[in-house]
Amino acid sequence: MNLSSFGISEEHLWFKQWPFNVNNSGELSESSFEFAYNGSHVELVVGFHGEKPLEFTSLITKEKGFITNQISLNDSIRGFVVSIPTNKVSKFLKAILLNENVDFVEPNWKFYIDATVNDPEWINQWGPAKIEANIAWDAQKGDYSVLVAVVDTGIYNHSDLAANYVALGYDWVNDDSDPTDDHGHGTHCAGIIAATLNNSKGIAGLAQVRVIAEKGFADNGIGYSDDLANAIIHAANQGARIISCSWGSSQESQLIHVAIKYATNIGALVIAAAGNSASNSRHYPAAYDEVVAVTATNENDNPASFTTYGDWVDLAAPGTSIYSTYLWDYYLSMSGTSMACPHVAGVAALVLSQYPTMSNEQVRSQLLYTADDLGAVGFDVFMVMEE
Repeated sequence: MNLSSFGISEEHLWFKQWPFNVNNSGELSESSFEFAYNGSHVELVVGFHGEKPLEFTSLITKEKGFITNQISLNDSIRGFVVSIPTNKVSKFLKAILLNENVDFVEPNWKFYIDATVNDPEWINQWGPAKIEANIAWDAQKGDYSVLVAVVDTGIYNHSDLAANYVALGYDWVNDDSDPTDDHGHGTHCAGIIAATLNNSKGIAGLAQVRVIAEKGFADNGIGYSDDLANAIIHAANQGARIISCSWGSSQESQLIHVAIKYATNIGALVIAAAGNSASNSRHYPAAYDEVVAVTATNENDNPASFTTYGDWVDLAAPGTSIYSTYLWDYYLSMSGTSMACPHVAGVAALVLSQYPTMSNEQVRSQLLYTADDLGAVGFDVFMVMEE
């Protein structure tokens, strides 16, 4: 697909790296399918401002497409997801981008979770012990006024989470109000943040706060930018002060960035996993300026072998062999920056519990300035959380 002759604005740079080619039969080739594609149609996200472009519906119909989802901010529709036949994509792009109300068009990118596969199990929780959570609990165990959203695979009805779970989230994958986990990753992350303390059962979560599930990932651990953007927006609208995102992609999504900016502007702090690439490649959404990017360390305060790193990362936290809640009331050890991210989210929730009038930027600063400084004095590639 050659779009260079369309006179597209330079701001739509993703066209230069358009992830597929279309042959004369309308079939995709040379693609890793890192976006929503069902074999005949591609999903595109169209973001716009003001009124919906007048020709939008007629253009979709003309190109034999249809709307599959929408994204709203402040009760106003600001984006649609449209499914377009692969052999009609170029015509649709050429026409829609000529409208001055259209801000961006991008594929409905695919994202992945960032994991590798008297509380009696406290002895198995080296992560909270390493960041000295038990010392922090002498001052603050958490306040129920603080709401933390876990944007992930959902949360299972685990007995060690039940006391702190509140049903304010949503299942964006199945479009219903029951964001039950059918994968396990989200439940594991939620347990790190808010498993019940001192209940003579299982593990101890870092903060005794309310936690909600925004399910943006299916049982295969894959989610798409439209569902994840809606999850972030909804979490912020529900009053979540902390939004924990243990997932990401090497692809930037303008749609998810819009959602993060919205959540940040109304007071939420977004925290995200830096990725498991064992490289310094930027990982999104963690690499966005508004987000606290978290890399992983092991029990010896060294970088985990798998962790992504770089000068764009903000903090490091325990991320290897982390023991937490899982499906069917089980417990399991998992590794990844996915596990490091909720350690930071849990500490952030403790900070807000102790200082409820802090802004999201003040909480972010508190996390940065109270971290252990390993290695050379001053900021370096890796830091470890200390409370």
